[in-house]
Amino acid sequence: MHLLGQHIMDVQCSSQPLGKEIQNTLSDLLEKTFYPQLEILLDQYSVENYSWTIDHLCIQLPDISQKEWKKELVKQSLVQIEEYLKNNSITAKPGINEEIQVEQGFVPQAVYLENIFIDYLKTGILKENLFSGRIDEIIAAIEISTNFIKELLMVLHENKKTLIRYYFNVPDFFKEKIKNKTVNNYIYNDSIKILNFLKNNIEFYSTEELESYIEAAGLYSENTKDNYLSPEKDHHPEKNKLDKQEFNPDSGKTIENSTKSTEITEDHGTTINKENHLQKKQENTDSKVISKQGKVKDESSRPTKFLQQSDEASVNTSHPVLQSSSLFIENAGLVILHPFFQTLFKKLNLCTEEAWTGKNSQHKAILITQYLITGQDIFFENELVLNKLLCGFPVDNVVNTRQKISKKEKETCHDLLSAVTEHWSSLKGSSVQALRETFLQRPGKLLLNPQSSSELWVEEKGVDILLAGLPWGIGMIQTPWMEAFLNIYWRY
Repeated sequence: MHLLGQHIMDVQCSSQPLGKEIQNTLSDLLEKTFYPQLEILLDQYSVENYSWTIDHLCIQLPDISQKEWKKELVKQSLVQIEEYLKNNSITAKPGINEEIQVEQGFVPQAVYLENIFIDYLKTGILKENLFSGRIDEIIAAIEISTNFIKELLMVLHENKKTLIRYYFNVPDFFKEKIKNKTVNNYIYNDSIKILNFLKNNIEFYSTEELESYIEAAGLYSENTKDNYLSPEKDHHPEKNKLDKQEFNPDSGKTIENSTKSTEITEDHGTTINKENHLQKKQENTDSKVISKQGKVKDESSRPTKFLQQSDEASVNTSHPVLQSSSLFIENAGLVILHPFFQTLFKKLNLCTEEAWTGKNSQHKAILITQYLITGQDIFFENELVLNKLLCGFPVDNVVNTRQKISKKEKETCHDLLSAVTEHWSSLKGSSVQALRETFLQRPGKLLLNPQSSSELWVEEKGVDILLAGLPWGIGMIQTPWMEAFLNIYWRY
């Protein structure tokens, strides 16, 4: 699989009409001509059992003719990309040592998977990768060696949060393998307590219970990094007021966002892997935010900047600047349900008008929002980033995904989704599953901003015309537990 993170094109045009033409046709040109040829080119320079990460590849094209700009743009771009690949591939530099290979972006597949897992333990987020979008599949493919266990113990010892995440969100089959692996004298003394903890079969029912045990057992010294703080607190009690009417969409706070700006300056990263391919998803080529694994994130039509040579005036699109760091999610449609959350959680005794009702209630609320999306009660923490945000839960804090969704909770969720279809005249008579598959299970791009409002860009589909009949707004939302608004860009 070849994963193209971002592709930014800055084109200076000799006239405004040419700029408009390029703006209107560039996305289609990339979809149908450039990316298929790029896939073939990347296949030629893939190295078996290695992943090659190119953080930034900037190419400067010569002047091209107005008449043949499409052919020349594609040809010149591919020529320069191939020149880079030819000069930097490890096949062109036989005999270089492993350290230099890593510096140049070449990582053995086994190490690549280990790094993804370690990063997940630290953040709870599964970064874009070439292997899988499911953390359990990545974990299953890891080869458990002595060196890996040493690295794992080091990470668990350095960061209390990683140990809590390991306990609650790593599959039992993997933890059993770790227990049964003998490392003995190969680890440093400070990790002995951590290793002994991993080998014990102590059961904990909440992150707070485990944290209390960690403190009592002295697993971490005062100098341990990242002291884990319990998120079970209400940040904004003054905002937690529930509507009296059950599942009333007016209970959410919504402000339609009408401010959209225009410019973009970004890097792009490319990851190349053997025996896979570069995929494109065709929905609406005018503007895209494409989902996770195997998709090319095409930002070329939104918001590529075009400049006139004569006066440097921009021919701009109507979208705000995209940030360089982002997370691709598969449940972006969850924002449609935001007006119902507070009533739902109160009905399930998860919150009152002032706060969450118990230590596990916020964790359960996060899981329930994901159940609304999938109808499944198996949860992976890396898929819950948007859920955490909407429930006012720090996105890097650990969610206990082992909690079970009760029959009553499932029935109440079904009632909520049925209420949505009743309130939404365009979907009246539609099934709950149709709502899930058509709107809720929607890819999107989430840009988190801890200093101000975050952004969510939703992949568009033709059926989105039905959003015009949605009785409540989704342009800018803030649930009672959120510290800032979430700006949503979902064109319809």
